[in-house]
Amino acid sequence: MKYVVQKGDDEATLATMHHVSVGNLRKANELLPQPYLVEGRTIEIPTNDDAQQNNASDDQNGHQGVETFNPGDKPAE
Repeated sequence: MKYVVQKGDDEATLATMHHVSVGNLRKANELLPQPYLVEGRTIEIPTNDDAQQNNASDDQNGHQGVETFNPGDKPAE
């Protein structure tokens, strides 16, 4: 979704308002000149559909997000 940056906008507020993480907000706008939050600039606010597409393509085994590892676990064979 497109959004025009307003005076005083910051990453945390935009992320909270649009129910996205700051990391996903940064990733969606990583190709813009930095800093990307410049008043009047149109940025991309990722939607839930964007996040689902990104998670679905994380790897070929269908793993999504972060995997956990316990130090005492033996590696899968």
